[in-house]
Amino acid sequence: MNENPNKTYYRESVRFAPVVPSKLAYMMKRQEEDFHFPVLGDYHLLLAHDVAEDERYTEVYCRDDDFIIMDNSMVELGMPVGPEIMSHALRNVLCDCFVLPDVRYEMQATVEMSKQAAQDWKSCRKMVKSDSTPFMAVPQGKDLAEYVECAKELAKIDGVGYFGIPRSVYNVLGTRVKLVKELQKIPFPFATEQFIHLLGFTNSLLDDIEAAQLEGIMGIDSAVPVRVGQKGQLIHPRMSDPGPRGDFWDREWTHLTTQTMMNVTMMRRWINRGLGA
Repeated sequence: MNENPNKTYYRESVRFAPVVPSKLAYMMKRQEEDFHFPVLGDYHLLLAHDVAEDERYTEVYCRDDDFIIMDNSMVELGMPVGPEIMSHALRNVLCDCFVLPDVRYEMQATVEMSKQAAQDWKSCRKMVKSDSTPFMAVPQGKDLAEYVECAKELAKIDGVGYFGIPRSVYNVLGTRVKLVKELQKIPFPFATEQFIHLLGFTNSLLDDIEAAQLEGIMGIDSAVPVRVGQKGQLIHPRMSDPGPRGDFWDREWTHLTTQTMMNVTMMRRWINRGLGA
């Protein structure tokens, strides 16, 4: 069994998943194994299209007690991956759940695609740690009522055990806090105490931090703390959107910066203890 050597050093209620290319992930993992301090951490979100193409992820994300979400890559590709790519990714890395297809702002299309995928991707259910709740569903809509109605329909799909709240919710509602509070009210037969993941940073890190501290949240992911950290910059709660990722994913990184390690540490502190910590 591959265990996380840091689990006795660090365990927060809400977890942060740095989204990084495989080479940086390897360096982050080595850093925490050498110094017994969380850098990569034990909570991860991986992009299916990347994992399917790069078997180096297999070497890094192999600890049995880590929680791993396989994302459908909709934001990165403009459309979610299909079952062939998803199954390839799941063969490379053993995950806790994977994200059903969604269409940005489109409630009905998201519900229909998710229901169909839950049927078409049955073979993928056997590739995760628990085939009873392998799916993370992502509600979409054009207003709060649509987001909530979408979530109610998604919660009825057999195998859905988690919700992922997209960052585009902020563009519609001006916050993700309202939707988190509404999701807490939905009857959800398979949900655990923490069943909501915040997908990426919005244009307001302050709102992200507030939403992350609400009941039911298990974690949030982003590449931003590492992206700006590798440029020698520290994150702060009122920082503006750093823009496109540029060559971040393809660059041949040779080292981790001190700022990167500080940024992931600050994020974990803020989402658990608030900005005054």
